[in-house]
Amino acid sequence: MIALILAGSAGAPRPSDPTLRSLMRSARPFLRPLVAAAAVAGTLLLVTAPAASAHDALVSTSPKAGAVLSAAPSTIALTFEEPPTTQGMAMSLTAPDGTVTKLVPALSGDVVSAPVSGALAPGGYRVAWRVVADDGHPVTGTFAFTLAAPASSSAPATPTVSVSTVAVATDGASSPGALPWLVGGLVVLLAVGGVALVVRRRQA
Repeated sequence: MIALILAGSAGAPRPSDPTLRSLMRSARPFLRPLVAAAAVAGTLLLVTAPAASAHDALVSTSPKAGAVLSAAPSTIALTFEEPPTTQGMAMSLTAPDGTVTKLVPALSGDVVSAPVSGALAPGGYRVAWRVVADDGHPVTGTFAFTLAAPASSSAPATPTVSVSTVAVATDGASSPGALPWLVGGLVVLLAVGGVALVVRRRQA
């Protein structure tokens, strides 16, 4: 289009005014770079605009990229700017030992999610995903997260204290109930001895 304009301007009748012709000749060196720059900018705009609007941009992930989790996630979710199509969706999870598990993603609005089943060992995990934008262009990406090892839950044993009960046996002879009988018997013996002593003196 620019070539046609230049060609048309070259074929157009030249102005008869010498002053106008002089102005056009002096402005021509400045017009050519401006026209060339406009052509390059227009071409870049036409090339990049469809590409930018063709692909659905990833907004966020769950778990977040680079997150360190204390518990294994039950679901992996991807949120996009625009809802992708249901065709061509794929998601996989690579374990710390290199084992790759294919997940089954599902689409709900602009969120693609997949459940994670089974126990996950501590370590680093990588999620790879693929969706197809509404214009048919595939979009792929990866992100990683880490599952931390659980903290030790063993608590120190509480010492048990055993209490032994010592039974004290009491002697029946020293019990308070036997004391009056001993005193009474002693009194009786003293009385009998006194009576016997008095009788002997009188007989003498």
